[in-house]
Amino acid sequence: MYLDWDSKSERQALALLFQTTGAGGRFIVMSRTKVVVIDDDPRVLESLQSLFDAAEIDALFYESAEEFLRKQDLDELACLVCDVMMPGLSGYELYLRLAEAQVLVPTMFITAHPETRGAERVRSFENVSVLEKPFEGEELLNWVLQVIESRS
Repeated sequence: MYLDWDSKSERQALALLFQTTGAGGRFIVMSRTKVVVIDDDPRVLESLQSLFDAAEIDALFYESAEEFLRKQDLDELACLVCDVMMPGLSGYELYLRLAEAQVLVPTMFITAHPETRGAERVRSFENVSVLEKPFEGEELLNWVLQVIESRS
């Protein structure tokens, strides 16, 4: 199933699926871990918030890389889910800033433009994966759960 950012019924069905089965049938304790999601599209943030809430994953949501950096939410950071192309500081530039500060966390870049230079650059980074929009919510959840399990 693909997430359609404009389909409320699809988001609700996905939320119901994960409420009844757990996150893909797996139940894990996620104490002291959190996922940070950054995307400039409010519809994407809303969809991902529904997805993570339904899977009971502790996540924080930001509309820009600058907002995330101002909040300094680095404590207990399990992983980062970030759009590549955003106004202001791009996901690529955010990753470089975090790396310079020696904050190296598994990162999933999401992009609607996989052919752009920024998307091509992030593929070469260590500990990075890339998902093209639209993507299956379960694919992102599986990646996040795998990261959290490996860091617990």
